[in-house]
Amino acid sequence: MFVLQARGRFCTPRGPATINAPGPVAGDYTAGSASYGPQTYNLTDDVVLVNDGSGAVTDDGCCNDGNTLCVTPVWPGVSGNIALLRRGQCEFGTKTVNAQNSGAVGVILINNQGTGPVVMGPGVNGGAATIPSLSLSTTDGNLLVANQS
Repeated sequence: MFVLQARGRFCTPRGPATINAPGPVAGDYTAGSASYGPQTYNLTDDVVLVNDGSGAVTDDGCCNDGNTLCVTPVWPGVSGNIALLRRGQCEFGTKTVNAQNSGAVGVILINNQGTGPVVMGPGVNGGAATIPSLSLSTTDGNLLVANQS
């Protein structure tokens, strides 16, 4: 696991996110914002790759590969940590609320389209999000996944 520190207001398309540890991934990253959930926060916690156990891609935070919220999601290791998950199969807000319902304190989304992070819209479920979310580029996100312990 590693530690993400995200602070400030992500009201613009790109903002800072700092990974504090481990050494191979420590540094500042360009992050995309979410138009839902808390807009001002200072969050420092461990980051855990999600395994939602559902569908063709099990680390995307979607159940049944649609925008229906998971029924009582319990993703191993996510509770009390920041959920790291991939884009795809359901809307951004659905992913965030699913992670929140599994006990996550924040979400990092790995963008798999284009070269940079994405600005995330709420979709049908984002209005229920009470935890912060940000996105990283495919390259940066894959680096975090490769360095999970």
